[in-house]
Amino acid sequence: MSVNELLLHLLFDDNYVFSDNGKIWVLWHPSLSIKILSKSLQLISCEVELPDYSVFVASIAYASNCPDQRKELWKSLVSFGNSPSVVGKPWIFLDDFNQTLDPNEHSCLLEADLSDLNFRGNSYTWWNKSKVLPIAKKLDRVLVNDQWGTSFPSFVASFGPPNFLDHSPATIILSIFFPRIKRPFRFFNYLLLNPEFLPMIAEQWFSFNVTGSAMLCVSKKLMLLKKHIREFSKLNYSGIELRTHETHVVMLTAQDATLANPTVANAEQELECTRKWSDLSKAEESFYLQRSSISWMALGDSNTPYYHRLVSTRRSANHIHYLLDEAGEKIDMQAAIENHCVYLCKAFDALRWNFIIGTLRALSIPPVLKQRLYF
Repeated sequence: MSVNELLLHLLFDDNYVFSDNGKIWVLWHPSLSIKILSKSLQLISCEVELPDYSVFVASIAYASNCPDQRKELWKSLVSFGNSPSVVGKPWIFLDDFNQTLDPNEHSCLLEADLSDLNFRGNSYTWWNKSKVLPIAKKLDRVLVNDQWGTSFPSFVASFGPPNFLDHSPATIILSIFFPRIKRPFRFFNYLLLNPEFLPMIAEQWFSFNVTGSAMLCVSKKLMLLKKHIREFSKLNYSGIELRTHETHVVMLTAQDATLANPTVANAEQELECTRKWSDLSKAEESFYLQRSSISWMALGDSNTPYYHRLVSTRRSANHIHYLLDEAGEKIDMQAAIENHCVYLCKAFDALRWNFIIGTLRALSIPPVLKQRLYF
């Protein structure tokens, strides 16, 4: 299909008004809703609405080789990131940087609240085609803001082979949700902050009637406790983020009531609401701290949004979106991925033992040791 035939079926926009040669094309299917927000020599930004997805903002850039012109790009990027068009919305930024980022350009991305989207494929996206001194660089990136990680935690970028291009093409893999997988029991430390937790554990522990050796009794009781811990956690902390927010709103209302009418009843109500909010806030922070596997925090500062983003990022990074088989074919169905992992483990185990046995034979290990080894 020629370009003209292709364009007959797609909607199209560009930035030729800023350059006779043009730099950026934006093409989309008519079923999508695309609203161009701004255009310049190096950047096109638009609002995108996909079926079954939240509205998000996308910016596509082709950075200049000229450092001064790139500075203009970074300034406009920071300004756009703080504009009403972006604030509070998921934002994705796809860029051909043309040169490796220097420290100043990295600081600009921090100001714009942008970081790399989790990706699959090669780390480098370009090389200089030199036989004598081949050099590879990552010139192409897919960056997102914090709101993107919250709205689309399972989205991932994929960098494929260049084919006839000189850069690796970037593709965004869309996924509505992670498959629900039964996860092993995990104890969260925030439960210890609840004064009712340990008495409940003690009551249940001594109510269990199990028999066997001391170690077996301990093991059985621990297994039986899982159900009660889950129920206690669900009753007191399910939807902890929403609970904390709602309790905070109630506390603010109680504070207004006390200041408007400082009676004993209002004072007691405010103090009780403050205690409940403080307890839930600490539990929420402990929850995200443990989930994000971060062992430090700023003193006196609740970093819950930061930890929430880390949890989403870690979950996306650990999720297997697809595998490639021996023929290079993509395996992206959950059941097929699981079966292929089992196959690879068995193949690796067989290969490992064949290698070990072959090495021992090559070293002329005595026959007695061989027999013991096979036994």
